Amino acid sequence: TENFKNMRTTWTYEAPGRIVFGPGAVEQVGLWAARLAWRKIFIVTDKELVRVGAAERVNDSLAEYGIRASEYDGGRPEPLFA
Repeated sequence: TENFKNMRTTWTYEAPGRIVFGPGAVEQVGLWAARLAWRKIFIVTDKELVRVGAAERVNDSLAEYGIRASEYDGGRPEPLFA
């Protein structure tokens, strides 16, 4: 159709097997990581999520299950224009 003539590439989106969201979901990160037998996790976040404590909540949940996490807080939200 007319809408697809300007597309320059084919995109593939593969969804994860499970998406957990809603109140209390952050506190379940450690549980789900443990169920997948993950021992180390690399977290990509931004300075605002660190400032408001969201990254700490993720780290706390992981630590509760003995999972080590490294964190990079130089991420930028998308889109940059909002």
